[in-house]
Amino acid sequence: MKFIRLSYYIVFLLFPVISFSQNISVSSNAFSDQQLVEDVLFDTNCVGNINVTNTVSGNFSNGELSYGFFDANNSNFPFDNGIVLTTGRLSNVPGPNNSLSDDDAPNWSGDQDLENSLGITNTINATIFEFSFVPQANSISFRYIFASEEYRENNSSTCNFSDAFAFLIRPIGGQFQNLALVPGTNTPVQVTTVRPEIPGACDAINEEFFGQFNDVDAPINFNGETAILTAESDVVAGQTYEIKLVIADETNFRFDSAVFIEGNSFNVGVDLGQDQTLCQGETLNLQIDNDEATSIRWFFEGQLINDTDNNITVSEDAFGEGQYSVEADLPSGCTAIDEVQINFDQISLPQDLSLNTCIDANGFGVFNLFDVSNQIDNSLQILNFYLTQNEAELGVNPIQNPNTFENTTPNQNVFIRVLNANNCTAVESVQLIGNTQVFDQITFTVCPVQETSPTSFTNQAIQNQVLNTLGVQAENIDLYFSEEDAINQNNLINTGFIEIETELLPLTIFARVEADNSCLGLVPVVLQKIDAPIFSNVESEFLICENSDDNITLDASIVNAHGEIFYEWNTGETTENIQVSEAGSFSVEVTSVQMIDGVEVVCTNTKNFSVNASSLPEVSFTQTGFAGNGQVVINAQGSGDYEFALNDSGFTDSNAFDISQIENTIIVRDKNGCGEVVLNFIALQIPDFFTPNNDGINDFWQIKGIRQSENDVKNIFIFDRYGKLLDNISPLLIGWDGTYNGRQMPSQDYWYKIEMNSGQSVSGHFTLKR
Repeated sequence: MKFIRLSYYIVFLLFPVISFSQNISVSSNAFSDQQLVEDVLFDTNCVGNINVTNTVSGNFSNGELSYGFFDANNSNFPFDNGIVLTTGRLSNVPGPNNSLSDDDAPNWSGDQDLENSLGITNTINATIFEFSFVPQANSISFRYIFASEEYRENNSSTCNFSDAFAFLIRPIGGQFQNLALVPGTNTPVQVTTVRPEIPGACDAINEEFFGQFNDVDAPINFNGETAILTAESDVVAGQTYEIKLVIADETNFRFDSAVFIEGNSFNVGVDLGQDQTLCQGETLNLQIDNDEATSIRWFFEGQLINDTDNNITVSEDAFGEGQYSVEADLPSGCTAIDEVQINFDQISLPQDLSLNTCIDANGFGVFNLFDVSNQIDNSLQILNFYLTQNEAELGVNPIQNPNTFENTTPNQNVFIRVLNANNCTAVESVQLIGNTQVFDQITFTVCPVQETSPTSFTNQAIQNQVLNTLGVQAENIDLYFSEEDAINQNNLINTGFIEIETELLPLTIFARVEADNSCLGLVPVVLQKIDAPIFSNVESEFLICENSDDNITLDASIVNAHGEIFYEWNTGETTENIQVSEAGSFSVEVTSVQMIDGVEVVCTNTKNFSVNASSLPEVSFTQTGFAGNGQVVINAQGSGDYEFALNDSGFTDSNAFDISQIENTIIVRDKNGCGEVVLNFIALQIPDFFTPNNDGINDFWQIKGIRQSENDVKNIFIFDRYGKLLDNISPLLIGWDGTYNGRQMPSQDYWYKIEMNSGQSVSGHFTLKR
């Protein structure tokens, strides 16, 4: 296994997000302002005449400041200690990042020098730290991180808003120059100039210098931060300079920001850069670019290793991992000192990487090379796969289809190239192993109730039966229509159901069984259909007479009884037939259980029965008119289905009949055989004429059908054609004899008016003949 480092032009280290429970600590009184510069920022005798000339802080009610000392406090913050300046309270700087730092203070103004340097206006809440110094070398540098609540992940405000800060330097009487710039540019470092892409809002800009968005466990209370950046400038040895460290809110006090300056990072004269991690086998040249140095001494872990050269080469063989430092004597009489920690990274890849897939008889199959990822450390990034080790080490000609790679020789080796967080790569071989295992055929049976085509088979049910039959721990079971497709993983059946035309059954498909990204083998699966239980009795609707002792037999017998048969009625009964004596809805589920090729197949069918009640009706009728010209309508109320008859008319569905006789019989019969109801009634008959000639035939005019017990007629009046009342005859007497006051009335038409006890009256005429 060979290790290679990927080299990039950018030299600023990006720190990954790691969760720690520790947070940084801060203090505004652990050091005086003078000590913050002399003892915290500078660690060299190549700087003299250090004087703090001005500081500005927010005027908080409890005397708290907006700048001070910070310590990493065993957290994962990249700097061990240093000075922090913020646009809010110093106490809101430490994590966790679970609240919004959003402070303000009375009469806290902005800074004109900051505005002039960045070309902005309307700054407020400016925190300022100014000091003067005299360098004894021709260059200075220091390291810093900018953090802000304005960094808001997946929020468009990150594209538009930022607080402002600057590191301003000038010789006494000169013009300020800003050192807090995006490396290689004249662009000030701000949220809006150093950020990742905000999806749907803005593109990334200078993303290589962005560090991270912070979660709630971050050691500082800000939403995001840059990578470690370096501010640097050429200076003239022996000349007095002023440095102004300033940060401010822009426009309003909302969403505070802070800048962290690393302790002892103010290097004057020499700069070995930041700590580095090299890849195994890599070398690094440490060099002092200061032609004025009169003497240079190199140390490893405090031991002198070179005192003649202005550079040394660091490798695993030459001293190896540890702390390297340099001392450079300058003409001014000072000694410039710097140190750097060099570590060597090693990637550990297993030497027995392999993939297993199903292959054909010739030893060929399809491999997803990325399935090897579960055999390597999940912190490693797979870059690509290659056919040869040399191509893998050079990173050229990668395999174009690693997800569906078809081996060209049995048990072929391919090569994986991986990358770790320190941009180190490693190469290792992966053996492609084939498996020709074909398990015994299994049969999957369905028994649909409906005789339709196509027949549907549920994928999940097929997969479950394969798993249960094999008795293995499988992570994935894929279904294919052919053995070749199953081997090559083509035309995967990825629907929830397989629809097969019934005439094509039985049909064999193939299941591909995989576990731990390896193919355990193929299983032929025969899909077949059998009939569900078929009921022998198609009748499902029955009638029962109310108030009878009769029972109805509901029959659930089937014509294709195979295996064990079970019945379950909604009444709780479990027999083939049941007896019911009441109306209602009944259902039965019939289940057959049989063994087919060693698998228990359960088929069910359900039949619903409807038992309706039929009863004798309550009968009434409505009569209009009289015998010969009247009608009767029969009303029947009940749960049955009825037919009607009047006298000897015969039964009909119609309930209306003409009345032709005086004595009548109504018959209402239940069509379902539950009996009949008989009702008698009398219809009055009014004669059209009478002949009062004493021959004993029609000698009197009287209404026929009147019954004294019924008392349905109240009065009968007789009138001549002129409306003169001739007689008021009793309904129960013999009738009118054709006389008026003892005088016989002539042959002609006369009129009657019949008043009924019901309040109705009927009028008409009749003829007197002599």
